[in-house]
Amino acid sequence: MSRVNNGAAANRSEVYANRGAEIWFEAKRLIEEKKMILPEDPVFIEQATNRRVEYTATQKLRFESKVSVTPSTSVRATRNVVENFHDISW
Repeated sequence: MSRVNNGAAANRSEVYANRGAEIWFEAKRLIEEKKMILPEDPVFIEQATNRRVEYTATQKLRFESKVSVTPSTSVRATRNVVENFHDISW
């Protein structure tokens, strides 16, 4: 497992706004193809599925920020999503 800077440049920067968006969309594809199964964890499922897709001014895919999703500016319980994807090679 290694740290990921979600704000870093995407490997496919012509499609994705940043590395975080690229990882989320790749995970979405793997789930749809049944190549990755989500854990039976309601907190993880909620955190992994509650963000909306947005487009940048240059039509690159991104997810809305966690700040937009969070109802207040208080710190919410967040699990390290990367640990749930540790067996996937990007």
